[in-house]
Amino acid sequence: MTWTHHRARVAALSRDRAEDDPELVEARQQLAEAVQEDRVVRAVDDPAQLARAAAIVRAALARRRLTLDALTSPQQNAPDFPEAC
Repeated sequence: MTWTHHRARVAALSRDRAEDDPELVEARQQLAEAVQEDRVVRAVDDPAQLARAAAIVRAALARRRLTLDALTSPQQNAPDFPEAC
């Protein structure tokens, strides 16, 4: 599903649900995840954005704010992302 589907679901649920309704909270979380996934896919598919991301990583590595181990080792709390189609 695209992020616009999730946005429409949040809009529909927010009309008649309380802000702390569990279904609305879950829908908002799914929307945030879908938007983030879309941004990542677009960044990877766009060479200019991919080059900018690489420059940011290189700068973080140079300033020692990021380590290669952090980039390459699996994180215990990292979310599972579905395989690309």
